[in-house]
Parts: sequence; structure tokens; C-alpha cells
Amino acid sequence: MAKNDFNMNYAPHFGMFRHHAGDDLIDQLKFMADMGFPALEDNGLMGRSPAMQEKIGQQLAKLGMS
Repeated sequence: MAKNDFNMNYAPHFGMFRHHAGDDLIDQLKFMADMGFPALEDNGLMGRSPAMQEKIGQQLAKLGMS
């Protein structure tokens, strides 16, 4: 798949690309970044463990996503 150069801050959700990236949330984030998405919208963040929240935040920062 080709990487997109979005002009807006499009933010997909976890699960939208699980058939491409698998069930692992961090792998899904990496796939989103590889496809050019600049952000993530995670309505389920508050229900995730603090450790997973931290992992997601660290990966977002590493990938330059918001």
C-alpha cells in the first residue's frame, strides 16, 4: 500500500486495520503511521490498563502522531 500525505489530521481507531496489521495495538499504530495517518482516536483509552496507556503514548510520540 502507498503512504498517504494527508492535509488534515485524520485519526483512525484501533481495529480499523486489524486485518492488515493484526490484533496487537502497537502494530496497528505502526501500520497507521506507515499509511500516513498523523493521529489516533481511541475512545477506549480509559478502559485500558495504565501500562497499555503508557505504551500507546510512547509509541505515538515515537511515531510523531497525536
